Amino acid sequence: MINKIHPALLRAFYTALAMLLFATGSYAQPCQTILAHVTSTSPAMNPIDSTVKICQGTTVTFNGAATFSTSGAGATYEWRFSDGTVVAGTTASKNFPVEGVYVVDFVARDAAGCVNKNCDSRMVIQVSTTPLFSNIVKPDTVCLYKLSPIQGVVTPRPGEYDCAPPISDTTYLPDGTGVSYFTTIDVTCFTPCDTVASAADIESICMNIEHSFVGDLIVSIQCPNGQTTLLFDGNPGGGAYLGTPNDVDGVINPFNGPADNEPGIGATYCFSSTAALGTLVAMPLNTSVVTNTSSFGLTTTGPSINAGTYLPQGGYNALIGCPLNGPWTINITDDQGADNGFIFNWDINFNQGLGNYAFTPGYPQQHWAANPEIAATSNGGKDIMIKPVGSEGMHCYTFKVVDSFGCPYDTTVCVYAIDPGNPGKDTLVKLCLNQDPVNAFDYLGGNPELGGTWSGTGVSANGIFNPAVNGVGDHQVMYTKRKWNCDTTATITFRVVNDVVMDFTYDLAPACEQDTVHFKNLSEPGKYWWNFADGTLPEDTTINPTHIYQNQDEYAVRLIVKNLDGCIDSMTKVVSTLHPLIANFTMSVDSLCQTDVTPVQFTDASTGFRNGWHWDFGDGATSALQNPSHRYTLAGTHQVRLVINDSIVCYDTAYKNIYVDSLPFIHLVTDKHAICEGDAVNYKLDYLHPAVSVNWDFGDGVHWKQEEGTTHSYDKSGTYWVTATASYPVCEAAVIRDSVVVNGYPVVYLGPDSVLCLDGPSITLADRNNNGNPAVTWLWNTGAKTSSINVVHPGTYSVTATAFDCATTEEVVVNKDCYTDIPNAFTPDGDGKNDYFYPRQLLAKGVNAFTMSIFNRWGQKVFETGSTDGRGWDGKFNQQEQPMGVYIYQIHVVMKNGRTEDYTGNVTLIR
Repeated sequence: MINKIHPALLRAFYTALAMLLFATGSYAQPCQTILAHVTSTSPAMNPIDSTVKICQGTTVTFNGAATFSTSGAGATYEWRFSDGTVVAGTTASKNFPVEGVYVVDFVARDAAGCVNKNCDSRMVIQVSTTPLFSNIVKPDTVCLYKLSPIQGVVTPRPGEYDCAPPISDTTYLPDGTGVSYFTTIDVTCFTPCDTVASAADIESICMNIEHSFVGDLIVSIQCPNGQTTLLFDGNPGGGAYLGTPNDVDGVINPFNGPADNEPGIGATYCFSSTAALGTLVAMPLNTSVVTNTSSFGLTTTGPSINAGTYLPQGGYNALIGCPLNGPWTINITDDQGADNGFIFNWDINFNQGLGNYAFTPGYPQQHWAANPEIAATSNGGKDIMIKPVGSEGMHCYTFKVVDSFGCPYDTTVCVYAIDPGNPGKDTLVKLCLNQDPVNAFDYLGGNPELGGTWSGTGVSANGIFNPAVNGVGDHQVMYTKRKWNCDTTATITFRVVNDVVMDFTYDLAPACEQDTVHFKNLSEPGKYWWNFADGTLPEDTTINPTHIYQNQDEYAVRLIVKNLDGCIDSMTKVVSTLHPLIANFTMSVDSLCQTDVTPVQFTDASTGFRNGWHWDFGDGATSALQNPSHRYTLAGTHQVRLVINDSIVCYDTAYKNIYVDSLPFIHLVTDKHAICEGDAVNYKLDYLHPAVSVNWDFGDGVHWKQEEGTTHSYDKSGTYWVTATASYPVCEAAVIRDSVVVNGYPVVYLGPDSVLCLDGPSITLADRNNNGNPAVTWLWNTGAKTSSINVVHPGTYSVTATAFDCATTEEVVVNKDCYTDIPNAFTPDGDGKNDYFYPRQLLAKGVNAFTMSIFNRWGQKVFETGSTDGRGWDGKFNQQEQPMGVYIYQIHVVMKNGRTEDYTGNVTLIR
């Protein structure tokens, strides 16, 4: 719709109209209050949400009434349905053949044309939707006589109420400075009370537009009650386009010529309170270059604001309180000349929660129609197991549901059933164990078809069953027919029996050595074979035999019966001849000490019935009690005997030994109680046998086991306690102790070896460690008995120091000093032995001055020295070896004590 009204003319029109109404007194009077109500429906409305819930094709009758605050005279009534149907009167009936959501508004109008404004005059009708059954799970093919599953699944389809406002037509926006243009959408699907409660109730306003100059436009939205807000004010907005216009003004045409007025290509601009972009005019750089060539061959190129969602410049809070129903108008003011464009369409989108009457039905009832081929149901009746019977082909089943509106729906599900053939029917056949083999096919029930296969225990591939081979019991064999992937089977249960009535009982007559059993045969007439399970042959064939068992035991007695029909069977029963009499007993202890005053408790642990006890305790005492006690006073091993008897009268005896340990005794004899270090002590032990072991502890960390006497040496002085412990089997160990004192040897030290010069002063030798000890005595090898002596001669001196009979001997050597020894021959042959004459370092001591001259036998001096530390003559003269022979020496010595010595003699040189 295109409206082009100059604002000055519009203001003049409204001013003249107001003056006319005032002059004539024709101002409209205010409307009275009218309340219209839907009083009832048939079917009745739902008491929970006040909607009418019906099935498709249902006719609903509506009844309404109204109240008027002033007068209802001349009032009219009508029912306005959402599909456009209008029915006059206070009662209306309408059929709803199509699923979905419908609304009807009951409108009351008085004589003045005023209508009700209350919101509860609307009624919502929800028409049940047809569900989907496409998700039912079923096999494509099944087998006759076989179980196959089908899962019933129903999928609801929601009922929707389309309350979207319509989309506008195209509006031309010619050039016109200061001229406004209008385009309107009439919204009718809400109630009179539905209003904009918040800016969020308007999700967006979108327009598809092209215009050659955004700065030329001021665009606002006006709601039905006249409230407005600004979408955008493009002035100043730059020279950008909206969409892709044909902008060829002045190129070859006059302004607004035919080429200029040709529609371009629109772009969609939406305005939302939640837009990420800013306002449209605040995004001057949000442009892209567009190009368009018109039908006149003229090309337009320029920047265009990008399509998208922008913030409304005035915001939607200015529209709070606007009614949703009524005319919504976009006002476009062309602010400048020379540009034009088109609004191709626009729409307004309200919050989806407004006027939403959608529903999704539930299906409380789901089941399959009765069908003899349904073998079982589960999951509340939704799932079934089918077992098709009859002929090959399609077999169909009906799935039924009832929704929450009470509307029934169903679908038919068909599967193809394959017939593998008729194997017959299951049968039970009774066979005798000894009859001939049979052909199992002859025993199939029904009308079996040939060509199947046999399986199972004891049946051959061609269906032969031998009862004698398979034995007594139930044997199942299966006959199977197969086609493609289907098979069907009939089962024959061959019950192989020895159809013989048989049983027996027995009575036991026990004795001490042998037991007699009397058997009573309860079987039907025939022949009998008894096996008594003790190796007796041949088997007994009497009807009621008596058998004597030599040993007590449990015997598996078998009776074989062949009845008069020739059927043979057997049975086995365990016959127990056990009536054991086994003597046994326990003792509270099996060993004790002779000092133990506690009696030994004897307890009968025998097996079998017994009524007599005879005890012999092995020490001469007896008892006839079942569980006696007895005190032992005599040492030794005593054999206890228990004899028991039963009522037959049989006896049995048991023996056990009890050991009484003797009173312990021990005595220790030591050969000495005081010794020197390293000496040994001899110990002699006397104790009562039999001790199991004797442990020695010598008090010095040494201990060992030795049952007889022993000897032990002590390495260190001190007082030691020796302990001997004799251990006995039962009685406590016997312990004895004795001591020994170990004395140390005196430590004697005379000092280091010494030297003595001839005619020099004496030397004192003394026991410095023990001097003054009254416990020590001394004896020198000189005969002296003092702790020290004086010596004037070289030699070896010793002293023996004795304390507590422990003696220590020490000696010291006094060597001579201030002397010289002269050899009589030497061998200067270089072998390292006696190569020099008079090597003084070995043959003299205490020499302070020394001269020596050597002469041959002709008186010629061949060697001379004055050195006190030289080696002497090497047998050479002027580095020449001298001949063997006798040579003369002259020696002068001065000793360290001042004494001089002179020697003249001969020495022999030997080579």
